[in-house]
Amino acid sequence: MGDVYGFAGADAGEYAKVKLYAYNPVMDSYKKLSEFDLRNPISPVEVVLTDNGYIITLDNWHNMGIGEIVSVYSPDGKYKRGFSLSDFYSLDELNQIRESVSSKWWRCDLVFYDSFKGVIVIGDYTGGTVELNPYTGDFKKRAGTGKCE
Repeated sequence: MGDVYGFAGADAGEYAKVKLYAYNPVMDSYKKLSEFDLRNPISPVEVVLTDNGYIITLDNWHNMGIGEIVSVYSPDGKYKRGFSLSDFYSLDELNQIRESVSSKWWRCDLVFYDSFKGVIVIGDYTGGTVELNPYTGDFKKRAGTGKCE
């Protein structure tokens, strides 16, 4: 808790962890591929697993839109890249994001991996999307209707 915005001075515990397994249908069993710590002090709000094992985490419990909002890890647990709100939005856009005591509500409930395009699709506060390529770090923003739908 001590590393979460709004909980300064609280005890800090272990960070969130990932254990990645592969299913073998022939043997009807699982094999552990990797286990590693995330950069999230408590827990990511969303986790996306790509077809080839990349793990993408979005936001942190109790701190939506604060600090590193998207983190990308390779299947073996190596941290590849992180993004903050200022990577995706201009200062004018940042000023339009609704805030609460603990969070900046930059995205909607829509989050998925588009395997055809190889991108993570994130619904944003405009009702549009951010399409992020987790392998290259490239992203495109598509404007929306002005609100989450």
